[in-house]
Order: sequence, then structure tokens, then C-alpha cells
Amino acid sequence: MVARLLVFGLIGFVLVSVASHAQISGDFRDSNASELRELILEKVKTVEQYSNREQILLRQIQEASTGPASDRVRSLRAKVESLAISVDQKQVTGPGVRIVMQDAPRNVGDPIPPGAVPDDLIVHEQDVLAAINAMWRGGAEAVLVMGIRIGVNSTILCVGNTLLVEDQVFSPPFVIQGIGDQDRLLAAIETENGLKLYRQYVQLYRLGYEVSRESEIVAPAYTGRITLNRKTKMLENS
Repeated sequence: MVARLLVFGLIGFVLVSVASHAQISGDFRDSNASELRELILEKVKTVEQYSNREQILLRQIQEASTGPASDRVRSLRAKVESLAISVDQKQVTGPGVRIVMQDAPRNVGDPIPPGAVPDDLIVHEQDVLAAINAMWRGGAEAVLVMGIRIGVNSTILCVGNTLLVEDQVFSPPFVIQGIGDQDRLLAAIETENGLKLYRQYVQLYRLGYEVSRESEIVAPAYTGRITLNRKTKMLENS
């Protein structure tokens, strides 16, 4: 049970990214799926390392617990607890960065800008995915979309001009937050390919885009389901 809970935060949102990209047809704002796949494979290797380490620690705890409680038992339990904290089992609070994305301002009956189509004027799931991937690349301890902690089974889908996050529907503006070193997060946001493309649409069609530092963000513990084995097998066979 502990092992399964430990692994889900390590691959976090990047698995959701590839699953969502696989459902998207065409080249509209494609954010380099091959690059994401390499990142996921790297995360999967890290998952295996953490899982193996956790199993070793649990065996050592079991062996040590056959006798009276000792400093060794307490030390091993502390190590397992630290691993749990590192992979989204618990609430995290700290400074971070906030991204806000908004559809282009447009009144009913307004003409579409020359060279554009209606889809160019709204925020899409791949834009939100690009923002979240930037947070992970920047070393975020936790990532939230509309206040919801993102985990391995998080659902993020575009439904018209609304966003479905964990079976909840939200209208723009869409808020993405990451807890971590602010300078690293901002640097990753600046270099994320998907966000570079989104910023072009901001310039062309006035889509909303704001990035700011936040002194304190509270990320609740991830409470979603965990089904790592199937997703990992799908990835390895792709």
C-alpha cells in the first residue's frame, strides 16, 4: 500500500500530459510529445528507484520491529515518512509561482481577427498542460490547477471553452500554481516550448496571460486514485 502511494507523485502530471496529447488530433499547439515522453521515462526510472528503496526500508523496519522498539526503528520510520512527503502524500505549503490564462476578449457578434479561427481565441488543455509541465521542469514540489492537486490519474480535458479537472468543470480564467524555488520555476516557464507558442497567440489575438510570484501557496494532499502499473506498461510499449 505504501509503495503504491509513494510512486504516484514522482511521475505526477507528465503522465497526464502524454495521455491527453494522445487524444489530440492535428498539430494545433503541439508541445513536443517526444520530449515529454523522454521526461516521463526518466521519471519512471526514478519511481522504480524510490519504490525499491522504500521496500528495502520496510523490510528493515519489519526485521527491527521483531524486538523491543529501538532508535533504529524510529530512524527507519522517519526515512519512510520523508519519502512519503516527497511524493505528494501530504499537504505542502510554501512560496511559488502562479500562471493565469484567459480567453481572448470578444463580444457576441465581434468579427474573428483576420487569419484566425475560433479555436485560436480560447485557452486549450494543451496550453494548461504546458504550464504544468513547466512547473515540473522547474522542480515544483506540488502543482495545482484551479486549486486541485495534480497527480498521476488527474483528468484535464478541454470541453468547449471550459476545463474539466478531476470531474469538475471550470470556466476561464484558468489558474495554475507551483510550489518551489521561484527563480527556477520562472526560468522553466520562460523556456517551455508550449508556453512560447501560447505567448505568440497572446501577442496575435490578446489571449490572457499573467505570471506572478506568490509568497505562500497551500497544496492539499493528493487524494485521487492510483493505477500506476497500467499507465507505465502503456508508456513502455509506446
